[in-house]
Amino acid sequence: MSRASSLPPRVSFSAALLAALFGACAGSPPPASAPAAPVVPGGFLALPERFAHPATGIVLVRLPAGRYRRGSPTDEVGRDTDEAQREVEVGEFWLGETEVTVGQWELVMGADFDAPTLDPALPASNLTWYQAEEFVARLNELGPPGWRLPSEDEWEYACRAGTTTPFAFGEDIRPEQVRYDAYYPYRGGARGEHPSGPKPVRSLPPNAWGLFELHGNVIEWCADVYTAAGLPGEPSEGAPRVLRGGAYVSSADQVRSAWREGYPPKSDGREYGFRVAWSPPSAR
Repeated sequence: MSRASSLPPRVSFSAALLAALFGACAGSPPPASAPAAPVVPGGFLALPERFAHPATGIVLVRLPAGRYRRGSPTDEVGRDTDEAQREVEVGEFWLGETEVTVGQWELVMGADFDAPTLDPALPASNLTWYQAEEFVARLNELGPPGWRLPSEDEWEYACRAGTTTPFAFGEDIRPEQVRYDAYYPYRGGARGEHPSGPKPVRSLPPNAWGLFELHGNVIEWCADVYTAAGLPGEPSEGAPRVLRGGAYVSSADQVRSAWREGYPPKSDGREYGFRVAWSPPSAR
């Protein structure tokens, strides 16, 4: 496997590069979980390139560079004051197809969760931002270097997958699409049940870019410091960090693409998890 010392000074985002770094064949088909590649609003394609990290099984999905309008319009139901809209440009990067799972956490960290009977396909949760960062650091030790938490701009870009609606699935959601607290539906819809916990990853439909459970399931830590204006904040010790996506305990309006929250990095709510991103170190 390539290590930092063997990386060239500048690295492109070609499929050949990822094949070399992750031990995958550039011409191999995506996993069975990968959807077809439909055109979504904005003309983007759901890109089929996926590579599995051989040491952990983490599957990465290539996301294209582009621009989008982050945040929510003033008339979006459930909108909060920290969702001001602005144009954002995102470079090409790779994002975990799913949230990091219990099995992946235990493999990388060498530590079991308190409940050893947990399904290894469940998303790892009850985790602080510091623990998510430690996981990323260990991935970088395993190689190839370039693992990190996604930025907030990248997270919303990935969640939307070219859409401008409150959810990647449209103007509304249903429990068979998203794991959220359906007792609190969107826009006054019919009430459902309180879920007992998250679902195993890949249990629900992916968005148009083939990413699973960005809405709901467990809320996901991002790299950024939280600011009410959504602009970059000073990364001082203890500064609140961004959480995105909502969780199985969240109302429907709290799993919208634009919803955001900030908590101290030592917070470890039962529903706090994360997914990882990757890009060549020279591209950052």
